Formats: sequence, structure tokens, C-alpha cells
Amino acid sequence: LQSRLTKDIMKFVESTTAQLKKLDSKRRTAVERFTRLVTTIWPRAQVKLYGSHVSGLCLPSSDLDFVVCLPAVHKNAPALAPGVLEGRNAINESSQKLLARELKGESWIDPRSIKLIERTVVPVIKVSTKDTRAKVVQLDISFDSPEHHGLEANALVAQILEELPLIRPLMLILKQFLLDRGLLTAYTGGLSSYCLFLMVARYLQEQPRSVSDCGSLLMGFLDFYGNYFDPRATGISVRRRQFFVRPN
Repeated sequence: LQSRLTKDIMKFVESTTAQLKKLDSKRRTAVERFTRLVTTIWPRAQVKLYGSHVSGLCLPSSDLDFVVCLPAVHKNAPALAPGVLEGRNAINESSQKLLARELKGESWIDPRSIKLIERTVVPVIKVSTKDTRAKVVQLDISFDSPEHHGLEANALVAQILEELPLIRPLMLILKQFLLDRGLLTAYTGGLSSYCLFLMVARYLQEQPRSVSDCGSLLMGFLDFYGNYFDPRATGISVRRRQFFVRPN
């Protein structure tokens, strides 16, 4: 028998799925336009998606996560002097700044929405499309680098989702819970979606396969991480299916 909480969770999942279908064409258009822009600037670049839209763990408000993979010749440090290909405007301009500047000139982009976040392990450009509030598509754009593991995470997430299908309803309800409280963005002090995924996956790995009531699992998750788990002393490894003592 399903609990009342489980039924509410499944109704929320159904509603979320229906809303996402309505936004499909908007998102496809954003992907096509952004890919066209990037390949105009860097003809041999590749634009790849990662994150919640690839895994199916997105909310209607979730960002489209892009990683731009540049040819090796463009991965060097910014030019210190104008060159034949770069022109004078390229002096000391990073790829992120160049792309942000080009995005401002795109008619489908809201120029006021452009934010370049550089003081992170992986710099990110955040930008939104021009549209009514309900139909705006938000883009998170980063560049491939040794520190960027988004594409690698796609494979792990797909594997874990196949093994633990109850992750999806729990992830969607928890993401909405955190979003409503302004806690779903890592660089402002909240949790990233990937961190939340690892927490949910590790919790479910410890549960008997016979437990399938999402409501009970949600309450157990909140109880465990809220009352027993100490992130200062304990780490989690989904790949090794274990908790471990964090070094001081």
C-alpha cells in the first residue's frame, strides 16, 4: 500500500513531467541557437549537454547545462599581444569573456541576465533567453577543462538511475524543496544538483530493495542527513557504496 505522501509525490512527478513536455520545443531551440553561435566563433568546437536534462532529473525551472569543448589551439592562455586571427579585441580576453560578449549581441538572449562567475573551480556563464517568465530558458555554460567532470558524471548518473529508479521521484521533490528555499545553488551556499543526487543515491544503496514507498524513503532521507550524518567527519562514495571518515 502506498502512503498518502507517496501519492502526493507521484502526482508532483506527473505534473512536472507534463510541464517539461510543454517546454521541449523552447529548449531544443535554445540548444540549436547556442550551438550555432559557438561554432560561428570557434568552427571546430563541440557543444555538449550534461546534467539534469540529460539524466531526466530536471525541473521546469532547471538550467540547461552546456560544456563547450574547444580545439587544443584555443585552450592556451589568452593572448598578450594582438595576433593575426584574434584581432586587437582579443588581448587578455578569456574564452568565457569572449563568449559572454558575443551572447550580448544575440537577439534571443536577455543581455541583462548575463552573469560571468569566474571565482569557482569551473567558471560559468549564466544567461537567460528572452521570453515570458514561464517560458524563459536558463543556460549554464562552462568550458571543458581537467577540472570539469560533467560529461563523466552523465555515465555514472545513468548507471545509478538504472540500478535505483526511485531516485527520480525523490530527486524531483527534494530539488523543488531546496529551490523554494533558495538552497539549490552551490556557489551561493546551497547544494548542487549533483551533490544532492549522490546523497540520495548513497542513502538508497543502504535501503532494502523491498522498500518501495517514496514517502517513507523521503522521510528516512531527511531524518538520516538531518539528524545523524555529520558532513564534517564523514564522506560518501556512491561508486564504492560506502561512507568513509574524512581526513582532518
